[in-house]
Amino acid sequence: MCISAFFSAYVLAFIKSWQLTLVLLVTVPAMAFGSTKMAGIIEGAVAETQSWYSAAASTVEESLYAMRTVVAFGRENKALDFYNGALELARKAGVKSTFRAGFWLGYIWGVIFMSYAVAFYAGMLFKYHGVKNPSTGNAWTPGNILAVFFCVFTGSFMVGNAVPGFAAFNKAKVAGARFFALLESKPIIQFRGTDNRVAITSIETMELKSVKFSYPARPDRQVLHGISLTITKGQKVALVGESGCGKSTVVAMLARFTIQQRE
Repeated sequence: MCISAFFSAYVLAFIKSWQLTLVLLVTVPAMAFGSTKMAGIIEGAVAETQSWYSAAASTVEESLYAMRTVVAFGRENKALDFYNGALELARKAGVKSTFRAGFWLGYIWGVIFMSYAVAFYAGMLFKYHGVKNPSTGNAWTPGNILAVFFCVFTGSFMVGNAVPGFAAFNKAKVAGARFFALLESKPIIQFRGTDNRVAITSIETMELKSVKFSYPARPDRQVLHGISLTITKGQKVALVGESGCGKSTVVAMLARFTIQQRE
């Protein structure tokens, strides 16, 4: 809609008077520059705020999922501090981007008002000096000036209306980039990129040998300290210990160890 309105308005403007239209085109690059800057600010603000909101959300998710472990280690205040810090950074990023967006919005409206002045000044010069309208061959009238002005103004304004649509595309690109970055990322823990094994119909024994493990979010705190364990088929094994000792971690890692069992 915006593109068709833009071209239609400028075609009508050139038909009415190519001379005044060319004069008014002086303001179009300035308006396009402001719209481009505005779209870049919106894209950058979305990317920055989304990253901090994502960090805050992951903190809440991890803390609620392992609430007993967090309480056992007395890390409630630490988790709250990190959550509040992420939200504060998101707030600061939003305030900074709002000021920048306000500046460039003022710039765009300044260009619009400048186009008012250019249109009426040039049109009145044509009329007072008796310049003929090259498109019609007649003298300039206020109606001709206003017609050309509003055609150019409408076309330029529709370009500005297209900016939120491009901003929506930019938001989708940012979200998609984060999604594909997670999808294509390689974990730093034990990982098999391609599984070329023959199908395993049965696993008779599962064995852990001196397994050490730390979560990527807290690499300084080791959860498993060289655990060794052998489980045979049909055997019932119980993992017993206080909260936070690594019972759930061992169970959660079993899927990875079955992949590494044998070719």
